Amino acid sequence: MTAPIEFRVRYNGPVPGLSNHRLSLAAFRIPLAKLLQALSKTADSVKHGNDRTRTGKFGKLFDLQLIQISDGCANALFALVATKTDEITDEELVELSTATIDRFINDLKAEWRTSAPRNTGIRKYLQSLPEGVSTQEYEGTINGKTINKTVLSTKVVAKPDMDEDFRSTAPRLRQVLCKIVAIRFAAKDGRITLRTPAGETFTCHAATRLLDLATQVYKSPLVAQILVRQDMNRLISLRDEHDLFEQMPLDDRRAHLRANWSETLKRLAE
Repeated sequence: MTAPIEFRVRYNGPVPGLSNHRLSLAAFRIPLAKLLQALSKTADSVKHGNDRTRTGKFGKLFDLQLIQISDGCANALFALVATKTDEITDEELVELSTATIDRFINDLKAEWRTSAPRNTGIRKYLQSLPEGVSTQEYEGTINGKTINKTVLSTKVVAKPDMDEDFRSTAPRLRQVLCKIVAIRFAAKDGRITLRTPAGETFTCHAATRLLDLATQVYKSPLVAQILVRQDMNRLISLRDEHDLFEQMPLDDRRAHLRANWSETLKRLAE
């Protein structure tokens, strides 16, 4: 191809592999392959004047060759290269290649902005991009002159309120009716697995005294108090389902916690 046609693709977003001037093939191997497939099918559509579902003979002539990558995001510059054949002149190849880039970017815009299918190859490519890519920029140029370009942006979802986020992740105490379904004895890492009648399962760290108790009440109906945490649940107590805890008055509970706070923290950390 006599005239150099360049195709610039820029990805931006909090995606592993879009940093330090690097593009992760683990994250983008499939999308880049689908990008070339979509471009090849578009070339066939331009050549034959209809929408193609498979890559034909003409589309297989094309390749995207990476010649530069820059920016902290991924700003990849490709050369659009077509294998020369005797069936087509250089001028026709340049004309068709230019039309392919123009059509491809127009179809990108259409697929992004409307629900009506325009180019199945492009739709599959867009669907294959890693989650978190917030901005995509595409530009085709020939001899430094822009053929077509577009920017596709995803709406940024606001982060949840910090108080709401804390409430969803903070440790909380739960009391459940359950049975013991598994016991693991290990130094400093004993665990008990509990299952509720509804099928909810809790695996909890347990102190030695609770492990010993668990062997005596295995698969009996129990009431458990569990400190539910993000890393690992902590089993606080086990009792027969018919035994009731004595409920201390609120003022007495507050006084007890203030007087025994250090011991309370120690018990929770066990």
